[in-house]
Amino acid sequence: MRTSISILSLLFTIACASTDEKRDVREQSASTAFARLPFMTVELSAGSPGPDITVGSTTEEEVSIFDIYSSSEGLTLTDFHLFVGGDIEPVDAVWIYYEDEDGDVITSSGTPDSEGLVQFEDETVMIPDSGEGYSRLYTNVDTATHITATSGQQYSIDWINFGASAIGVDSGREIGARAMTSRARGGLMTWHETEPALTRHSTSPLGSISGEGGTLIKWNVSADAHGEVTYNDQLFEISSDDTSGTGWNTCNELGQTAKWTIDMIYYEFEDVAWRFFDTDGRPCDLRPDNELGYVLATDINNLIEEGETTTFSISASNLCDYCDGDPLMVTLPSESEVDDVNPRLQSINWSDDDDGETSWDGSLIDDLPVEGGALYLE
Repeated sequence: MRTSISILSLLFTIACASTDEKRDVREQSASTAFARLPFMTVELSAGSPGPDITVGSTTEEEVSIFDIYSSSEGLTLTDFHLFVGGDIEPVDAVWIYYEDEDGDVITSSGTPDSEGLVQFEDETVMIPDSGEGYSRLYTNVDTATHITATSGQQYSIDWINFGASAIGVDSGREIGARAMTSRARGGLMTWHETEPALTRHSTSPLGSISGEGGTLIKWNVSADAHGEVTYNDQLFEISSDDTSGTGWNTCNELGQTAKWTIDMIYYEFEDVAWRFFDTDGRPCDLRPDNELGYVLATDINNLIEEGETTTFSISASNLCDYCDGDPLMVTLPSESEVDDVNPRLQSINWSDDDDGETSWDGSLIDDLPVEGGALYLE
């Protein structure tokens, strides 16, 4: 009797152990399978545009670039939506560009619905295995005529996982939206009917300049082909060094209205108003002995026709008679630089012909800063 009980107990123990081993194997197998489920990550590329200007009535302007990664096996992204957020009325179409498994560039387009959703189906966006890089998805827009776009309105093209699906390259398993980044926001774009472009003119001075004065910088302002630009105000950054010790570059000396002029070819702007600031962006009349850092020319108010370019120059007279070798340079600064010094100032003030009244600063002007040549007094 004792022997029978011992044998039964042993058999029961072996059976339980066998069951536990099988359960462990199943759990390990399930855990391994779950760990290998790929997750698709979508991020806005570091090189993606924005904030930037979108000019009305353009075609295929690049807006957002997305980098797409897989956490394990390679994937083929087949179905997804992009979302046009903000003021979407001027968007006629959204285009995408990507490479398929053969390295061929594939192009598709879609039209935003009333909610801003743009659907793409049966695509072949290849996302490599984890550790082998990423896929890049480019998005462009076609815009309607500027009549439907009000300057200053903003929009973006975002990735969302709504209705998205991908197929595992090795497993053939479908990956749904829950295994993908829910949203990746694109850069914020601003509608404008037109925009200015600023460049240094090829004949802008470089090298020596007379102590009696002369031209400090020449620059071009061009209006986009879609509309005229009114060039209202311009801020100039003044970099100098008083190695001679004469005080020639102080607010009190160099910051005098009578010394400064702005010209076009054969034309001097006589109604320009001038304001002067020290290197910290503070008004010169409060600290006349400080070094002059910024010169603001307002009321230039020059109309530049669509597609045309105007060349400007700024000059200063009576700089210094005994300052041989002292350096001087003039720069058209960027808006971000100006904001760091004095947020109340603007690097540039301009208007497009959307309404003729609203003006804009240099926040979205990619050409700034424009640096003049390195000058030295003689």
